[in-house]
This record gives sequence, structure tokens and C-alpha cells, in this order.
Amino acid sequence: MSQRRDENWLDDELRRAIDTTNPQFDAEAWKQKYAVEYQTLVARLGKPPSSKRPIRFVITRYAIAAVILIGVGVLLTRTPEPGEREPAPRPGPTVTSPAEMTSMMALRAAYRQGGQDALEQLLDTAMEKLGPRPSETPTLRLLSDFEG
Repeated sequence: MSQRRDENWLDDELRRAIDTTNPQFDAEAWKQKYAVEYQTLVARLGKPPSSKRPIRFVITRYAIAAVILIGVGVLLTRTPEPGEREPAPRPGPTVTSPAEMTSMMALRAAYRQGGQDALEQLLDTAMEKLGPRPSETPTLRLLSDFEG
């Protein structure tokens, strides 16, 4: 028959195989074992840290930062030449008939030139030229003629 093992069986086996006590640092034993390394550390304590960067590296960093700031300042304060200014907006499309006015080409041109407002203005102008539509469609009038 097999022995019944409780939940702590694996933990007990591991404790027997490994030393599970908390390790304690013994500074004196470490100093004796690593005497040369200890003397090196003690010698470094009296010296200032050598992490200072060479002065030419610091100057180079400031010079690069100054060049970038001057460049950004020049770009932001520069006024465009007369030829560089934005072109004046072109006048709206000239159309002669309402059919041309409501064509896709005319609608696209109006939208490109003035956005949604120009598009609505073009459509309002076309509506004024076309006039209101009849309330009845011709098909309904024809059907009503057949009925009566």
C-alpha cells in the first residue's frame, strides 16, 4: 500500500535537502577573504568621484542646443517673401446653366475653394435659378388622369 502523504510533504523534503535558514552577512569574514578588494574600496573613499565629464563635452552640448534654439527662432520670426505668400483664393466657378451648376465638377470645385459654406452657397444659387419643384410628380398626374 502506498503511504498517504500530507500537503507539507514536498516542503519537508526540500528543507532536508537545502539549508533554508536566513543567511547572515559577516563583514569581518568578507574583509579577510577579500582583503585586496576591501583595500581598493577604502582607497577610493578618499578620492572625489571621477564622474565629471570633460569640459569640451559640456561646451559641445550647449553649442548644439544654442544652434537649435537659434534655428527655431529664425524659422518662427521669418516673414515670407512677397512671392511666397499664399495665393489669393480663386473666384468661384463661373457657370451659365443650372445643370452645369449642379454637376459634380462644379460641386467639387466649390468645395475645394471654400469648403462647406461655398458648397451651400452654390447649391442655394442653383436652387434660386431652378425654382421650386412642383408638388406633384408627372407620374402621379398621369395616374390620376387614368382613374377619373
